[in-house]
Amino acid sequence: MVHAAHSERIARAYDRLAGEMRLFLTALRPHWTLERMATQHEELLDQLERVGPAVCVTTCVTANAPSWVEKSDLLTRC
Repeated sequence: MVHAAHSERIARAYDRLAGEMRLFLTALRPHWTLERMATQHEELLDQLERVGPAVCVTTCVTANAPSWVEKSDLLTRC
């Protein structure tokens, strides 16, 4: 889809970001299985359809917070 835009600038940016994403996923692999990642993505898509974009903030903030952080405190700051 990116390359269908026929924009060299967009294609280069996408290629760089894709490389970063592969690096990130490689680092993530010991902690998250592909099944776990797929399940989280399916749940996020379901919530997006039901709730809307605001769910992204809630999901990302609470999912990535350290265990010692109170999740409700994070959400009141968003």
